Amino acid sequence: MAGHRSSGGGLVRRETGDCPAAIQNAQAHRADDRSGWASDRPVGRHVPQGGNGFRPQEPAQRALRHRVNEGRTNLSASLADLGIDDNEPSLTNDEKTATVRDLLTSRSGIYHPAAHETADIKRKRQARGSHAPGSFWFYNNWDFNALGTIYRQQTGEDIFGSFESRIATPTGMEDFSVKDGRYAVEKLSEHPAYPFRLSARDAARFGQLFLNDGKWGTRQVIPASWIRESTTTYSWAKRIRQGYGYMWWTLPEDMWGPHAFYASGYGGQNIAVVPSRRLVVVQTVDLSQNPKGIRTSAFIDLLKEIARASP
Repeated sequence: MAGHRSSGGGLVRRETGDCPAAIQNAQAHRADDRSGWASDRPVGRHVPQGGNGFRPQEPAQRALRHRVNEGRTNLSASLADLGIDDNEPSLTNDEKTATVRDLLTSRSGIYHPAAHETADIKRKRQARGSHAPGSFWFYNNWDFNALGTIYRQQTGEDIFGSFESRIATPTGMEDFSVKDGRYAVEKLSEHPAYPFRLSARDAARFGQLFLNDGKWGTRQVIPASWIRESTTTYSWAKRIRQGYGYMWWTLPEDMWGPHAFYASGYGGQNIAVVPSRRLVVVQTVDLSQNPKGIRTSAFIDLLKEIARASP
């Protein structure tokens, strides 16, 4: 793996084997929170805690994949089937028809207040009952938090312990421990958020696992079919020409080649995968030093430059 220092103070690496293709620890200037975007057009989450890190919603759905693969969780199961509700004002019968898949694609139609919401989400959240489950896309913390509850109820496992045993250990992550996670509880909802920290090199391994279609060395850590399913576009945000899968943002093929996608967290935490270039690009931001973060659009511009320079 050949590496060089970037002008932004980070490290950029080009893949020559099973190692991360690109790692970027960037200087921060301004945040671009994706939380307020919405769309009714169907097709077909990493927050730092005072330092470099992510709040991935993605690892919960990775762990949920194991339950699906074992036949223990049905993505078509409704919230009513699973006994999921929330604090007053509790969910309506119509809202309880939302499925696990609706939550994964952020199309639940449930606009109940949620833990760990940004001001932008609170401002742009739709009215309760305004959209039927599955009919409208809105980047929604409630969906992600409820998925965490479903995972813990279905497995009896702690999210962070599951991530350590199912993802971090098999991929040889060097920094992650269960102490890097916490449950963010708020009185307005019974479903906590689950932010945790990842170093840039551990986040790059996570991205590399997806670039490798779920395989690490000789071990199939995540089925390739799930990688494809979770990074398929199910909704389209026309204003920014990007799609949304199971908690992954997807990038248009005409610009990025087939099947490019990325995870975007608060303040500029990003993991991007560009298979046509065999690239994994990670950006982490220390929000204790750069409280305004980095705009996602700035990261995408950087990603374009890296992709253009790649063979």
